[in-house]
Amino acid sequence: LARFTNTELVLTALFGAATFVLINAPSQLAATLLHAVVPVFSPFVLGLWDTLAAAAIAGAVVVLVPRPGVALLSGSVRFLINGILFGAFSPISLLMSLPTMLAEEALLWLTGCTRGAKPGALRWALCYGALGVFAAGLNLALGMALYRLFYADWYIGMYLALNGLLYHAIGGALGAGLGRALQRTAE
Repeated sequence: LARFTNTELVLTALFGAATFVLINAPSQLAATLLHAVVPVFSPFVLGLWDTLAAAAIAGAVVVLVPRPGVALLSGSVRFLINGILFGAFSPISLLMSLPTMLAEEALLWLTGCTRGAKPGALRWALCYGALGVFAAGLNLALGMALYRLFYADWYIGMYLALNGLLYHAIGGALGAGLGRALQRTAE
C-alpha cells in the first residue's frame, strides 16, 4: 500500500465500489429471475452484463493506476462490500474470488500492463481473455467439486468460450479504451 498515493487508493476503492454497485447488486437481483426463465442458459445471459462490464471496469482502473496490486485492491473492495451487504463471507466465496484476483495480478504483470507498458487493445483482450478462461474453469471446477455438479462437455466448452474468453476479452479491450478516455479527461 505504501507504493500507492492517497489519490490512487481512493480511485481504486471507488472503482471497486462502482463494480459492486453496477455489477454485483443488479446481478444478484437478476440471477433469480434469469434462473427461472432460462435455467440452463442463465449464466450466458447474465455473463453478458456481469462478466463483460466487470472486465471493462477492471481494465479501466488498471489503465488509470498501472501498478502491481491495483486489481487485487479493487477486487478486495468489491469482495468486502459484497460480503457485508449480501452476507457472502464464506470459504467458498473466498475460494472463488482470491485465486481469480491473484491470477489477474499475475497476468497483468506478465503482459506488462502494470509494469509501465502502454499495451494496445489486443494485449488487453488477450490478458483478460486468458483470465476469463481461468476464472470460468475455476468456477466450473469448484462447482463440480464442492456441489457435486455435473456438466455436459458441450456446456463446459460453451461456458469457457463465451463467459470465459469472449466476454472477458471484449470487456478488457473496452476497459482499456475507457481508462485511456478517462486519462485524457483528467488531463
